[in-house]
Amino acid sequence: MIRFASRAVREVVRDNLTLVPFILVAGAATSGFQVLMARALPPAAYAEAFAVLATLSLLATPTGVIQAMVARSAARMAALDRYGELRAAVRSTGLRLGLLGGSLAILVAATSPLLAHALQISSPLPLALAALASGLFLLEPLLRGALQGARDFIGMGVALAAHGLLRLAVGAPAMLAGGGPGGALLASPASALGGIGAGVYVLRRLLRAHAAQPPAAPLHANLGEHARVGVILAVMAAMLHLDALFVKAFFDPETAGAYAALALVGRFAFWAGSSVSVALLPYVVQAALRRERFMAAYVTSLTIMALLGGAAAIVNLVRPDVMYGLVFGDTYAPDRQLLPQYIATALMLAVASVTAGLHVGVSHLRVWRPLTALLAAMLIAYAAYHATPGQVLTVSTAGIAAAMLYLVGEAVWLARRAAPHGPV
Repeated sequence: MIRFASRAVREVVRDNLTLVPFILVAGAATSGFQVLMARALPPAAYAEAFAVLATLSLLATPTGVIQAMVARSAARMAALDRYGELRAAVRSTGLRLGLLGGSLAILVAATSPLLAHALQISSPLPLALAALASGLFLLEPLLRGALQGARDFIGMGVALAAHGLLRLAVGAPAMLAGGGPGGALLASPASALGGIGAGVYVLRRLLRAHAAQPPAAPLHANLGEHARVGVILAVMAAMLHLDALFVKAFFDPETAGAYAALALVGRFAFWAGSSVSVALLPYVVQAALRRERFMAAYVTSLTIMALLGGAAAIVNLVRPDVMYGLVFGDTYAPDRQLLPQYIATALMLAVASVTAGLHVGVSHLRVWRPLTALLAAMLIAYAAYHATPGQVLTVSTAGIAAAMLYLVGEAVWLARRAAPHGPV
């Protein structure tokens, strides 16, 4: 037990430290783009761009699902040294995702006028650009997931950094040249192309290193299990974005812009903390395959998450004027009343997301039903209580807190049911 636990701690810490430099580069580039967008666009235009980006994040929910499912499968193949099968699976899945991505892009482009009306967006052009990005985004997670599952975190980090840098390199000039929300949204397809190009390069290097491995008989694919994984990850994505979309739909552009600014600053804690789930997922998949304990890896991941997310939260809480000034200049004043609540909500969502990754990794998927019911209750509450942005945030806080407590409770149950030499 002690030997396995100490190895788990070492490996999870090592994997996270490998990713940290690349995450910092990608995060700095993405944050730089967000800063430029907040400073270059007037409040109404910023609210439009933020709403489109939130919509794109929901449309791109399959990316998280795809990456998690590919990472789970790739982790199993890598643990069994079945790289030939991984190579064949990436090729066949890439073809299917290319066809699906093209269909999704056409569908979103066709419905962009309706979406523009629903979100009070003056032009469907940003949504048309989001449609192109949504199609491309389906290919990125295939490459990231294969690298993540094989625990090639240097290669995955290169792909992440390329995504962030291309977003900044294309989006910033387009915005500063007067492109408005449409110029800002050019960053999305550009970042996808950057991530795809880098992902193809590093994945080919990985597979060439195992070129002697022939394709094996494929592992059994459980479609029902994949569907449950998809539901779990979709609920997590919806909980992150729905509050901003409801505010955009029900309030005037200035109020929506101010809430978008609040959401951006508040989510720094989530983004900083939830990144540890990337290294946790393939570790617990492979540990479960070897029937080794993995709760030490989960606790270590939560500790790292607390350090990263807590640091971001403290900076934003102690000096919100500095963060708002850095990101928005004098366009928005810090919302000192709602910011502490938003940061607390973001930290709880980070814990929930990391814990959901644990359940997905070890195929403990019964959590999908309560999470789905909880999301439905949140949607009903959003529809009933949206008189003020504070009410919308309160619904988000309550729902995310319930999700976190439930998922952590299930994780504790997993730990307690473990036999002395069982898989937990």
